[in-house]
Amino acid sequence: MKRAVAVLALGLGLTVAGRPHAVAVELDELTAPAAAAAPAANPTSLWNWFGIPQGVNKARDARLNRRGNNPQRERVDPLKRIADPENLKSDNPAIKTAAEAKMEADLAPQKIKAIKFLATVCCCCSAYKAEVKNALLAALSDCTEEVRYQAAVALCECSGDPCTICNRCSCCDPDIMGKLAELADGKAPNGCYLESSPRVRAAARNALKGCEAVFRPTGQGPTQAPPPGPTETPERRATSSAPPRSDDIRANLVSFEEARKATPTYVASEADGPNTGFAEVGDDPATFPNGTIRSLGGDFGLASYQPPAKTDQPLEAETFRPEFIPEVPAIIPSVEELKARYANVSVMRSQEVSTQGGIADLGNALQESRSVQSVDVQRRSPVAMDPHIRGYKFGQIYAQADGVFWTPARLDLDTMLNKIDPAMIESVTVVSGPYGLRYGPGLAFIDVQRAPTPRYDTFQSDFDTRFTTRTNGGQVNAREIVTAGGPDYGLRASYGIRNGDDYLAGNGLRIPSSYLSQDIWTEFSYDLNPNQRLDVSFMRLDQGYTEYPCQFFNIDDLATYGFHTRVVDTDPSAPWAKLTVEAWYNSTRFDGNTTNKRLGHFPELQRVDFALFREATGLSPIGPFAKTVDGTTDGNLFSSGARAGVTFGDPEASHLNVGTDIRHLGQRINEHFTVDPANDVVEPLFPDGPSFHTNMPRSWSTDPGVYAEWSHPVTEAWKAIVGARVDFVWTKARFGDVNPDGILASEIDTPRDLEQYDTLYAFYYTNEWQLNEHWTLTGGFGHGQRPPTLVERYADGLFLSLAQSGYTRMVGDPFLKPERDWQIDVGATVRHDDWRAGVRYFHAWVLDYVTFVDDTVTGFADARLLRFFNTPRATLAGVELDWEYDLTARLTPFARMWYVEGWDRSIGEPLPSIPPMDSLFGIRLHDADRGSRWGVEFAARVVNTQHLLGTIRTGGLLDLTTIEERTPGFTVYNVRGYWNVRKNLNLIAGIDNLFDKAYQEHLDLRLLGPGALGGQPGFQDVTGQGPTRVWSPGFTPYAGINWVF
Repeated sequence: MKRAVAVLALGLGLTVAGRPHAVAVELDELTAPAAAAAPAANPTSLWNWFGIPQGVNKARDARLNRRGNNPQRERVDPLKRIADPENLKSDNPAIKTAAEAKMEADLAPQKIKAIKFLATVCCCCSAYKAEVKNALLAALSDCTEEVRYQAAVALCECSGDPCTICNRCSCCDPDIMGKLAELADGKAPNGCYLESSPRVRAAARNALKGCEAVFRPTGQGPTQAPPPGPTETPERRATSSAPPRSDDIRANLVSFEEARKATPTYVASEADGPNTGFAEVGDDPATFPNGTIRSLGGDFGLASYQPPAKTDQPLEAETFRPEFIPEVPAIIPSVEELKARYANVSVMRSQEVSTQGGIADLGNALQESRSVQSVDVQRRSPVAMDPHIRGYKFGQIYAQADGVFWTPARLDLDTMLNKIDPAMIESVTVVSGPYGLRYGPGLAFIDVQRAPTPRYDTFQSDFDTRFTTRTNGGQVNAREIVTAGGPDYGLRASYGIRNGDDYLAGNGLRIPSSYLSQDIWTEFSYDLNPNQRLDVSFMRLDQGYTEYPCQFFNIDDLATYGFHTRVVDTDPSAPWAKLTVEAWYNSTRFDGNTTNKRLGHFPELQRVDFALFREATGLSPIGPFAKTVDGTTDGNLFSSGARAGVTFGDPEASHLNVGTDIRHLGQRINEHFTVDPANDVVEPLFPDGPSFHTNMPRSWSTDPGVYAEWSHPVTEAWKAIVGARVDFVWTKARFGDVNPDGILASEIDTPRDLEQYDTLYAFYYTNEWQLNEHWTLTGGFGHGQRPPTLVERYADGLFLSLAQSGYTRMVGDPFLKPERDWQIDVGATVRHDDWRAGVRYFHAWVLDYVTFVDDTVTGFADARLLRFFNTPRATLAGVELDWEYDLTARLTPFARMWYVEGWDRSIGEPLPSIPPMDSLFGIRLHDADRGSRWGVEFAARVVNTQHLLGTIRTGGLLDLTTIEERTPGFTVYNVRGYWNVRKNLNLIAGIDNLFDKAYQEHLDLRLLGPGALGGQPGFQDVTGQGPTRVWSPGFTPYAGINWVF
């Protein structure tokens, strides 16, 4: 009679009267292929309901081979799925065997789910103790590597605790330990491991050591004279390194069991469990010698107890929280988990964001990421940080979230990522080069993905409460997420609030940075049938008063709303493997002003007042003086578009992706300035009246495009992808909105000059070579083009803080050319059991790079008039290094370094807005299960002095001027940790800038002039340094909680 596993149904969550209900499942069902079932009728798809496939087929059948001369052109029946039950009836052995194997492989997720549950119950209940053992033993021989791995992990968890007296739940017995030894160290006659997977071998060693640590003989067996001949000394045996053999382990364990039962003191009890033959460590410490039974050279000997050694490869932690919420693993994820397929792609996952301490902006989260080394940011506000990727900046970076294209409404007050709370993301993919052409035209790409809505067997709902506070600036980040779903639908609703006040820099200066941002997101997904899904989402964000230090304006109000809908089709009767069609619309409006821009401890507009007074009188004022100008700004932007993408072939093997998309943008920005009527000293400087304005006229951009990508595994060790894209971009500005007294009006002759057409091309080719189980080489070459932004073409003297000096007026060029980027990437990664490392190098040649031409305002060095300009040749090049080493099972030192240089080759000078070399060194202490329960990290960030200062042409194009200040290097220390208290309760805490270092990032803004202002009383910051700088936050403790209920 076959033994049954009575607990597999528990793993599927079946309950009766509120209690788990055991359902007997045949043991063979865990590993045997599913029996052939009657073929189910194909579900009626949306396309079948409209009759599209039927009509196409009927027309084709009537036209092709009508006279019988072209039989090869007749339509053939579509290919069945490999695991189609009908294939089990085939007389062709290849088709039948493939169906059986595919069905077996498709059962792997269900097996893993059941095994994970068995790991929670172990062998505690005598009613199904033997069945659980047999089920796990059978899973150790499964054909799927993940199933074997999870079975070994489960047996490790079910080995018992050597520090307790009664190990009733242990599943260790001779058969289990013998099989584990075979997996861990068993080798074929040719010297190759019987188990090909290193992590399965490591997990099996862990489980075997756990069993050895728990079990040992309960007494002395019958004394036998030693056999004649030489004997091996205990010391010799204790140092033997020969791997244990599974047969020896089984034989010795059985002999121990027989010896134990032969002793007069042995009394069988239910506590021993069926067929264990062992007592647990600690039964009677005074009776037995101090030590454990260990396998030494094929025999069992007595050795002093040592805790289980670290695994050769860290074990992956199972999901520690409900499925719809990602787990929280180690602070420093393993390199191999974070590297995507090629060296120019990196991924930041939600579990890493969870440990960052409530960072309010996604751009800042990318900069703090340990897995993404290529991102730096320009700090504008705690909720608005502008990301840079390998020196690429706004306009060159294409950013999208769940397929929706996002772009800032006003570049210095809004960013491409600040609409998305970091707490909401599932992953962020950063493509550091022209390899993301499926998204759109760009030189680098950011793709944000939120978690999909869940599905449950029956209706289920969950609540997720997240709260983090940062004491420096009183910052609070809170979010409540409600998730619900059923068998064919899922929904999620979320409300978040981010609020903060001024923070203190390391030198004690209070930086004006208050903010208030609230948002709601609602998502609904419905399965039209098993193969088609409809997703709909809506978002609304309201950002209240927000301060932007060293910029002309603060935000008074910014509001965004957006819609997105998507249809996904995986109908097997369709000619494609997957079809996705989506559309979106989002809109942002804003209002800003110069309120609170004349703070005594943080002078900003006082510098304008000083410069205008000196311009009007030729004198430098003594003491405080009256304000001169106040200003307001307003504007809006809308982004709409659609995308359709199709995958042909097997997505896991050779396949083709083709698609088309279109984006349509509209944008305008206005600035209004008023001269203070009480200040008659500067009134002569404004002969046109006390009011004036600047703007960017209402402008539009339309960009339809098509792309194709082909992915092909050339060999088992060589994978290649090639792709191409073409875009047709149209931009236009409304002539009636052009300020007749503005600078833009002098740049054009007719209204047609405001309308431009660009055709853009892009292509790439990437490779991955798996040299051996440790080394992987990557390489790629790509060409990308991007159109000028609407601001770059149509800005008319806007006060946009784009350069390092905050006060810059920007003028566009309607005739600006698209940038053309040629980039190569090479990289290598090495992964050993206890250390991992990687190196990546890139070099990019950018033709018609968009930079600036300078017309400095005389007497006021910060008020630069910058024009967008195409420099013929520019280069970007850099390197990224990473390394980590498992010093012990609980201690991991690590190091990271990244560096990029940018040069304007036409003038032989550095490009602006390029960060200096950045590096990170630290050590992480965590639990032995790869930090799945707790972890603490101490890290030092070391940033070099930036000596390469951005230099541009002056108005005459012959002279050069440097528009950046040298930024000193710095070192800051951070400590952070987390504790997963329970499956639904996670705690985090840490301290940023542990030693309260005063420092400034090179990309952050600063106001340096006018030079004579430095000696004026009341207008110096508390450091007495004169210039007004955006210093980074000082000592910043934080703590947070995530509670799911």
